Amino acid sequence: MSDVLHIPEYEDPVFVEPEKQSVSRLRRESLKILFVGNSITRHGVCRELGWEHEAGMAASSEENDYIHLTGRMIGRNVGIYYGNVNRLINAAGTVRNALEVLGEALPLPDLVVLQTGEHEGPRKSAEEVASLYREKLLKPLLAIRENLPVIAVGVWYPTGSEPYPDWVRKIDDTYRNICGEYGIPFASVERYATDPRCRGCGACEPVRWHPNDRGMAGYAREIAALFQKYREQWGI
Repeated sequence: MSDVLHIPEYEDPVFVEPEKQSVSRLRRESLKILFVGNSITRHGVCRELGWEHEAGMAASSEENDYIHLTGRMIGRNVGIYYGNVNRLINAAGTVRNALEVLGEALPLPDLVVLQTGEHEGPRKSAEEVASLYREKLLKPLLAIRENLPVIAVGVWYPTGSEPYPDWVRKIDDTYRNICGEYGIPFASVERYATDPRCRGCGACEPVRWHPNDRGMAGYAREIAALFQKYREQWGI
């Protein structure tokens, strides 16, 4: 029997902004990685969902979410910070300063990791998906500074053990193709989203929809592997 979750068009049920992060702790000499994403990247406490800690949903703790795991897997002096992708998506007009939109006084990153796509749905055309990804996300992020390295990951869509449906695969393929145009390494997370062992933790179904510690570790492995592959080319 299929274990496909019937959430055809995912929306954060009650997204709670994380507490204001302290970026002053980032050492000047550290490799600064800006993670831009949605609730999988960072979600504030939301007791009505039984979500009692701040982390990427649905990691058991902050230390087990993918941004912290990625930092440890890279294994050097890494400073991590984050921004909510919806601030860029919902910004009026053309974003001139992505860091300003994402948060106050964010430092210039050495690397950006982009995690998004869960808010897209089957009714959008490939052209609409591509336009939003290119114009609202990639272009503003790449404009932060010249030759800024970016790593992108694909859509999380739990299906039990079945392959992604065509409309989700279309989003992943669209993102992958656009990243190819800009020379951005891209990793799909389908192998983890379609593994039932990589989800299911939390007090309610909207939380359990998200990657658990095992799923978060999958994200981190994919990102860290791309970093190691391209770090010499990027000079970082």
